[in-house]
Amino acid sequence: MLASSGKGKTAEIIDSKTGNINSISINYCVWSSYDHHPEKKGLITNSVWVPLKVGLAPITMFTKNGLGMEYSSGNFINDEIKPQKNRTVILKNLTFGTDSNNVAKVFSIRKYDSKNGSDKINFTRGQTHSNKYFIVRNGMNKINYEIINDKTNFVIKDGVIELFVTSPRGKCMIDSSLDFIEYLQSS
Repeated sequence: MLASSGKGKTAEIIDSKTGNINSISINYCVWSSYDHHPEKKGLITNSVWVPLKVGLAPITMFTKNGLGMEYSSGNFINDEIKPQKNRTVILKNLTFGTDSNNVAKVFSIRKYDSKNGSDKINFTRGQTHSNKYFIVRNGMNKINYEIINDKTNFVIKDGVIELFVTSPRGKCMIDSSLDFIEYLQSS
């Protein structure tokens, strides 16, 4: 589903795995939100929190990638403005609101110069800004975009799209000790 400030479907986010347009799926395994992930907590908190969390986590909590944060990847593309050198796209998730200066609380800045449009964007669930991931919520996310000429800082095109996010609880869980042994052998 797309809502853009121009006529027709001009801007979209394409899921790298499925090719879905303006719809991504992020499996829900161990961490429900990036804000709860050890990587976001900081060094001091991690030295106590991670061993406790891992030590107490039941075997069924391991994912195929260990205790990593689940995410989905995609690219932003605009059909009217072709990617080229010295262009950047700024994505702002308006679903989380803005601060007192009317600046989006969650944003991502990516080069807009590849055949796929923007550099790869890693999406994950959360509540606050991250430098590693573009934070989204389950359901509809209202995303403002600005394509900028890096040399002049002129906004070439801007608009709003809607990104639908689902978080199924999939086959990422290891349901039995036999699955866990098979998981260890495959690693």
